[in-house]
Amino acid sequence: MQDELRAKDIKIQYEGFNFILLIKDLRCWVKHFYDQSPIPELTKIKALQRCCSLLVKVVGLIWDDYKVQTAERRLESLQLIKTSLQLFDWLCIKGKENFLFNEETGRENLRFVLDRCNMALSQFRAPPE
Repeated sequence: MQDELRAKDIKIQYEGFNFILLIKDLRCWVKHFYDQSPIPELTKIKALQRCCSLLVKVVGLIWDDYKVQTAERRLESLQLIKTSLQLFDWLCIKGKENFLFNEETGRENLRFVLDRCNMALSQFRAPPE
Protein backbone atom coordinates (compact mmCIF):
# COMPACT_ATOMS: atom_id res chain seq x y z
CA MET A 1 0.00 0.00 0.00
CA GLN A 2 1.45 3.34 -1.05
CA ASP A 3 -0.03 5.48 1.77
CA GLU A 4 1.28 3.26 4.55
CA LEU A 5 3.35 5.06 7.19
CA ARG A 6 6.85 3.72 7.81
CA ALA A 7 9.37 4.61 10.50
CA LYS A 8 11.88 5.98 7.99
CA ASP A 9 9.21 8.42 6.72
CA ILE A 10 8.74 10.00 10.15
CA LYS A 11 10.73 13.19 10.53
CA ILE A 12 11.11 14.03 14.21
CA GLN A 13 13.05 17.27 13.69
CA TYR A 14 13.87 19.06 10.46
CA GLU A 15 13.99 22.59 9.04
CA GLY A 16 12.34 24.32 11.95
CA PHE A 17 9.79 21.52 12.52
CA ASN A 18 9.85 19.70 15.83
CA PHE A 19 7.41 16.84 16.39
CA ILE A 20 8.26 16.75 20.11
CA LEU A 21 7.32 20.41 20.62
CA LEU A 22 4.02 19.78 18.85
CA ILE A 23 3.20 17.00 21.32
CA LYS A 24 4.01 19.34 24.21
CA ASP A 25 1.80 22.01 22.62
CA LEU A 26 -1.04 19.50 22.38
CA ARG A 27 -0.75 18.75 26.09
CA CYS A 28 -0.70 22.47 26.87
CA TRP A 29 -3.81 23.04 24.73
CA VAL A 30 -5.68 20.23 26.48
CA LYS A 31 -4.58 21.47 29.89
CA HIS A 32 -5.34 25.17 29.45
CA PHE A 33 -7.70 25.68 26.52
CA TYR A 34 -9.78 22.53 25.93
CA ASP A 35 -12.67 23.65 28.14
CA GLN A 36 -12.60 27.22 26.80
CA SER A 37 -12.56 26.33 23.10
CA PRO A 38 -15.67 27.27 21.09
CA ILE A 39 -15.25 24.12 18.97
CA PRO A 40 -18.14 21.67 19.52
CA GLU A 41 -17.38 19.04 22.18
CA LEU A 42 -17.75 16.03 19.89
CA THR A 43 -15.41 17.61 17.34
CA LYS A 44 -12.76 18.23 20.01
CA ILE A 45 -13.06 14.68 21.32
CA LYS A 46 -12.80 13.08 17.87
CA ALA A 47 -9.83 15.28 16.90
CA LEU A 48 -7.94 14.42 20.07
CA GLN A 49 -8.76 10.73 19.66
CA ARG A 50 -7.31 10.83 16.15
CA CYS A 51 -4.20 12.63 17.43
CA CYS A 52 -3.66 10.03 20.15
CA SER A 53 -4.20 7.13 17.74
CA LEU A 54 -1.70 8.64 15.31
CA LEU A 55 0.81 9.11 18.14
CA VAL A 56 0.35 5.49 19.20
CA LYS A 57 1.07 4.39 15.63
CA VAL A 58 4.10 6.68 15.31
CA VAL A 59 5.57 5.56 18.64
CA GLY A 60 5.03 1.92 17.69
CA LEU A 61 6.81 2.36 14.38
CA ILE A 62 9.69 4.28 15.94
CA TRP A 63 9.94 1.71 18.74
CA ASP A 64 10.08 -1.22 16.30
CA ASP A 65 12.70 0.52 14.15
CA TYR A 66 14.88 1.65 17.07
CA LYS A 67 17.61 -1.00 16.83
CA VAL A 68 18.50 -0.19 13.22
CA GLN A 69 18.66 3.59 13.66
CA THR A 70 21.75 5.79 13.77
CA ALA A 71 22.94 7.10 17.13
CA GLU A 72 21.55 10.59 16.39
CA ARG A 73 18.19 9.22 15.27
CA ARG A 74 18.03 6.99 18.38
CA LEU A 75 18.33 10.03 20.63
CA GLU A 76 15.53 11.82 18.75
CA SER A 77 13.44 8.65 18.84
CA LEU A 78 13.86 8.27 22.60
CA GLN A 79 12.79 11.89 23.10
CA LEU A 80 9.71 11.36 20.92
CA ILE A 81 8.78 8.14 22.69
CA LYS A 82 9.25 9.71 26.12
CA THR A 83 7.22 12.81 25.26
CA SER A 84 4.39 10.77 23.75
CA LEU A 85 4.22 8.36 26.67
CA GLN A 86 4.22 11.26 29.11
CA LEU A 87 1.24 12.71 27.22
CA PHE A 88 -0.61 9.37 27.35
CA ASP A 89 0.17 8.98 31.04
CA TRP A 90 -0.91 12.54 31.80
CA LEU A 91 -4.20 12.09 29.92
CA CYS A 92 -4.99 9.01 31.99
CA ILE A 93 -4.03 10.65 35.29
CA LYS A 94 -6.20 13.70 34.47
CA GLY A 95 -9.26 11.56 33.66
CA LYS A 96 -9.11 12.18 29.92
CA GLU A 97 -8.40 8.57 28.97
CA ASN A 98 -11.33 8.63 26.52
CA PHE A 99 -8.98 10.40 24.08
CA LEU A 100 -6.69 7.39 24.12
CA PHE A 101 -9.03 4.49 24.89
CA ASN A 102 -12.19 5.07 22.87
CA GLU A 103 -14.67 2.72 21.22
CA GLU A 104 -12.98 2.90 17.81
CA THR A 105 -9.32 2.33 18.61
CA GLY A 106 -9.27 1.73 22.35
CA ARG A 107 -8.59 -1.99 22.22
CA GLU A 108 -5.66 -1.55 19.84
CA ASN A 109 -4.26 1.36 21.87
CA LEU A 110 -4.64 -0.55 25.12
CA ARG A 111 -2.80 -3.53 23.65
CA PHE A 112 -0.02 -1.17 22.58
CA VAL A 113 0.32 0.30 26.05
CA LEU A 114 0.28 -3.09 27.73
CA ASP A 115 2.60 -4.83 25.26
CA ARG A 116 5.25 -2.17 24.78
CA CYS A 117 5.00 0.67 27.22
CA ASN A 118 4.28 -0.53 30.74
CA MET A 119 7.92 -0.45 31.78
CA ALA A 120 8.60 2.78 29.88
CA LEU A 121 5.64 4.55 31.47
CA SER A 122 6.87 3.76 34.97
CA GLN A 123 10.33 5.10 34.09
CA PHE A 124 9.06 8.37 32.62
CA ARG A 125 6.20 9.13 34.98
CA ALA A 126 6.59 12.51 36.57
CA PRO A 127 5.70 13.03 40.24
CA PRO A 128 2.17 14.33 40.90
CA GLU A 129 1.81 18.08 40.41
